[in-house]
Amino acid sequence: GGFDSRPGHDREFLMYEWSAGGYGARPGKRDNHSACSLLASATRNQPLENMERAYPVLFDGYGFMPDSAGPGRHRGGLGIYRSFLLTNASGILSSVGDRELIPAWGYGGGRPANIGDGLVCTPKGGSEETIGVKRSGLQVEDGSRLRYWEGGGGGYGPPWERPTQWVLEDVINGYVSVERAREDYFVVIRVLDEDTLQFELDEEKTTELRELAQEASTTQ
Repeated sequence: GGFDSRPGHDREFLMYEWSAGGYGARPGKRDNHSACSLLASATRNQPLENMERAYPVLFDGYGFMPDSAGPGRHRGGLGIYRSFLLTNASGILSSVGDRELIPAWGYGGGRPANIGDGLVCTPKGGSEETIGVKRSGLQVEDGSRLRYWEGGGGGYGPPWERPTQWVLEDVINGYVSVERAREDYFVVIRVLDEDTLQFELDEEKTTELRELAQEASTTQ
């Protein structure tokens, strides 16, 4: 909140942003939601264009965070990030978040999310500073950039039970990297042409990796 000095505004403003990251995976349906709160009907996904018209901010980023979801037969929802520049105003920032240090846990053999919540501020002409997700009364100057993110949801069920086609689809969609497909899901994917999203499953190596993963889980 602060004073909006844009022409035609010249008034105090209070910008309230409730973003939602990834929800935890569930047993009955594939994966789970991201970017839209399911807990309160008044906190739906807010269009950036509306925010820019109402407040002295200019967004330069909003999207899913690849590899942020907890691996599992059903993966958690992806984490999301937003980034904006404070323009024509200085203000006071307060933030209430959670799971900055310990991401959401998995269940039933699913793994924790790979990314928790976070908030950083880059003052105009300065270096990026970690603010933390629990903060009150922080002075933010005109021209500062704020970048914040909501972490992914935890996974459900052993990751090696996830159908390989689902993993391939996640790679094609940019939700999971080729490296994390191998590390988290024990699925080997060859890159044929990254620019045209041409990928191919290596069934033989995937079978070998998944057998080793299952053996390792039974000896723990």
